[in-house]
Amino acid sequence: MRWIAHFILSAFLITTVTLAATLTATLLSAPAIAQTDDERTMRHAIMAYTEKDFSSAFAQMQAYLPLASADAAYYLGLMSIEAQGADYDPVSSLAYLQAASEWNHPDAEHMAQQIEPHLNAEELAQAEAQFAALQNQVEVLLDYERFAEKELPRPERTRARAPRYPRDYAARRMETWLTVMQVVSPEGKVITALPVENVPREFIREYNRVEGAWRYEEVEKPYPLSVRLLFEIETAKDDEYETINDIYEQTLSLAMAGVPEQQMYLTLLASTRGARLEHEGLLQASDNSRDWLERAARGGYRTAQRYLAIHSSSRVWGEYLVSQGDLTAMAFYGTKLYTFAADPELAAYGEELVREAAAAGNENAKAILAHF
Repeated sequence: MRWIAHFILSAFLITTVTLAATLTATLLSAPAIAQTDDERTMRHAIMAYTEKDFSSAFAQMQAYLPLASADAAYYLGLMSIEAQGADYDPVSSLAYLQAASEWNHPDAEHMAQQIEPHLNAEELAQAEAQFAALQNQVEVLLDYERFAEKELPRPERTRARAPRYPRDYAARRMETWLTVMQVVSPEGKVITALPVENVPREFIREYNRVEGAWRYEEVEKPYPLSVRLLFEIETAKDDEYETINDIYEQTLSLAMAGVPEQQMYLTLLASTRGARLEHEGLLQASDNSRDWLERAARGGYRTAQRYLAIHSSSRVWGEYLVSQGDLTAMAFYGTKLYTFAADPELAAYGEELVREAAAAGNENAKAILAHF
């Protein structure tokens, strides 16, 4: 039955050869994404795979199964049938691919269908049992539901200073954006803010220099809101489209290969450069941005997890971050619940989270709590 593996993986192996070259050339210095090597994500597992360190890749990818990572399950399914990092095991391969399909990987069902006809009834039953075990170990359910929010008017900004464009990046004609979750005090001042994307620290530093000058209308409670700042350079329209197209295509290939940082970047690229991408007919591949964000979060990318919890009001990701003791997430997610939750008990729970984070020493929580 080993021939099955080579038949199934022929297209996949072509992809990974290309992926290895692309990763080596671009991933560690991808434009507009500041990556930190101390944060372990699926990116590191994929790097190990492309470097043919299959045992390490296999072990690392298993760590993301409790997050229902479709990308991790997909790789594990393919590696199991190719005997990469583990013994040849078509039964486990089918179970992993079934899990990947259940967790919304676009190619997993097709791959599983190639294996299933070659297994006997006993092996199919074993695969079904393994699939059930994978489902049972999931800690973060596939749940897109937001918590019910009050309809509160967003306070108008009455004063702001634009951050300067970092000189080195302007000279390199590097465009990017910075999205921050601000918490506005009842008096209309910015209490604290959290970048919800990873960008080079110079852009965050420039924002921090002007944050104190921002003012909003007065509000009843500390009000969390998102602000997106664009750092753009004037270019000829044709050059602009060509640059965006190149970045988009490079990002899409890495996102499809399972790199969570690029999955999140693809979502944000579509939201900030949608008109340019639509002009070239490229946007359809990332129409469902929530799916890309979910894949990034389930690949262990803490920034995407926080984005979903705080910006998108996701209960499952908020509670996961609380369970992980993420004090920063507790401060901002708790504030979001405290101010916006329609359920009084949920709002009270949000206050508890902020108080707990403050008691543990989180400076964001301390600053917010002073305005409760």
